[in-house]
Amino acid sequence: MRTLLIVLCSLFSTTLMADGFVTAHDGRLFFPENPDRPAYFVGVTMVKAPLTLSRGDKSSLKQLKADFDRLQDLGVNVVSVSLCGQGQGDSLACFDEKILEGLDVILAEAERRHIYIMVCLTAGECPYCHISHDAETLLLPQRRNTFTHKTYQDSPALMAWQLSGNLDDVQALAGRLKSADSHHLIAASAGTEGFGRDSRTVCSTLLANPSVDILSLELLPTDIGWASVSALHTAMPHIYLKTEEALTAINRLNAPLVKPVILGRVGYERDKGHCHSAATTRSRDALFTFVISHLRESRSNAGALCGACFYGWDCAPSPDATPFGELPPHAPGQYTIFRSDETSLNIIASFPKSAP
Repeated sequence: MRTLLIVLCSLFSTTLMADGFVTAHDGRLFFPENPDRPAYFVGVTMVKAPLTLSRGDKSSLKQLKADFDRLQDLGVNVVSVSLCGQGQGDSLACFDEKILEGLDVILAEAERRHIYIMVCLTAGECPYCHISHDAETLLLPQRRNTFTHKTYQDSPALMAWQLSGNLDDVQALAGRLKSADSHHLIAASAGTEGFGRDSRTVCSTLLANPSVDILSLELLPTDIGWASVSALHTAMPHIYLKTEEALTAINRLNAPLVKPVILGRVGYERDKGHCHSAATTRSRDALFTFVISHLRESRSNAGALCGACFYGWDCAPSPDATPFGELPPHAPGQYTIFRSDETSLNIIASFPKSAP
């Protein structure tokens, strides 16, 4: 009888922890299953997943489940998806009900697997449809998931709302969204500007905002201007140097440790700029290895850099479909991580495997 009681208490405790939320304090992230230990993670972006699932066909759902299962096997426990930019070349637009039903599926499947979801939103005018969706954004916490029947604000699988866009718009929406949903974190994206000339102004402003819980940066070297498609591999030493300089500067701004910092998108083209799965990934793998090494060092030193999401997992429902890994203005396949990219995936998996 005593053994049975211990088992039941253990199960009850596990259930309670599974229903908690990801939190941030003392400049670090904490996952509910291990609330006393700072969390360091690797993730991937599946920006097109809501659009893929909006079609409601069984093959898309089957593929999502298979992708989530594989990511779990790799030790990936954070996935970033987007609600904006989905309608490019499609009849659906941002915040279309079918898009939101796709997000319902993602949250439901993530909850079953202990995967955490970051939902990327645009503050102010969306660059894809040139309409402000701030009003719809503020209603999202009250949306009831059609599968779990929980409101979004009560979803333990939802890790953070990630805001991007004009700095003033992000600042304003962050405060309003935090008031609408006190359970979830607000990740404010400095975009590629976090590594640019105005990085000090942008990053210090976001770090000082009391409604912002996480500072997110985008390490896309060719977008930043640190590399060109014609010189992807020879640019690597320059990329390493500039990234280290930028992260050191941000750490100074963030001292004493105030906010956790993540790389919300880490991406690099395949060799020679090819966009198909047969192309090699020597240069991209070098960048991924560099990021993993920095993340591993931060974990060892209890630093502020606590996670990286690699851009972008191919959400195409079949291997012969157009690559579905990125949003405009990036070309299909430009940054895509194909399911067959074993070397890149092994590098990503090396981080959780090296956990103490």
